[in-house]
Amino acid sequence: MNWFFSQTSRNGSKKIEIHDERYNLERGDTWSSLTIKKVVSDDSGWYFCEVIRESPTLKHYLSNGSHLIILNFSSPQQALPIKPTGVIDKSATQDTDQPLIPATVEACSGLSATINCTFQINASNSIVNWYFSETPDFSESKKIEIRDERYHQEKRETWSSLTIKEVLSNGSGWYFCEVTEHIPHLRQYHSNGSHLIIIEVYQDRYSTDACVPSESFCTVSESPSSVTPTWLIWTGSVLGCAVLAIAMAIIWSTRRRAP
Repeated sequence: MNWFFSQTSRNGSKKIEIHDERYNLERGDTWSSLTIKKVVSDDSGWYFCEVIRESPTLKHYLSNGSHLIILNFSSPQQALPIKPTGVIDKSATQDTDQPLIPATVEACSGLSATINCTFQINASNSIVNWYFSETPDFSESKKIEIRDERYHQEKRETWSSLTIKEVLSNGSGWYFCEVTEHIPHLRQYHSNGSHLIIIEVYQDRYSTDACVPSESFCTVSESPSSVTPTWLIWTGSVLGCAVLAIAMAIIWSTRRRAP
């Protein structure tokens, strides 16, 4: 698994040296993520991930570019409600004319999930709407009614965010943001879908982790009901040894009394 960077297109991309302390690479069986620490304006550009398969034949697979846009703010109040690091997660394919949205967002069941959307146009005189679909097809999506108390939307000049409160398994699906521009002409731009994955949660008294990802991302630990307590195993062993010792004593005593 390799990552490449280019300020223009795929043809001019250069391999990212992961040993550089500014980068952190994580990888699972079916995914990889690249974290850029303390991003600056020079980090803005296109990022590509490359997968190399060596068996049965050598093949290279290169993703479409994920466009990282660095936003500069004049005051802390204008900052986006996102982590200070730039994360390229499960590379997204998006046109620069479209609003940009993460390809995948994961959230624990019962907690809140926030999806951020950024766009090039000034939305001060525009309208931003959010849509939901059980498939990645925007034509099958339905508009989210923000007045529903389960949702909270924020909007600034170049970004919008949607927060889904206390997400449940039926909230899993694809979310789209749409920007409607009225001046000077009526235009509509909608993003590609952001796949929200809900991670089921259970309380495991033998583990400090309450939120356990699905099997496609990691191994799920055993539930408490399937774990045999240690004290019960020791008690059974002691009782077994005691019964065996008594039986041997009875046999030895019987043989001594026999003529």
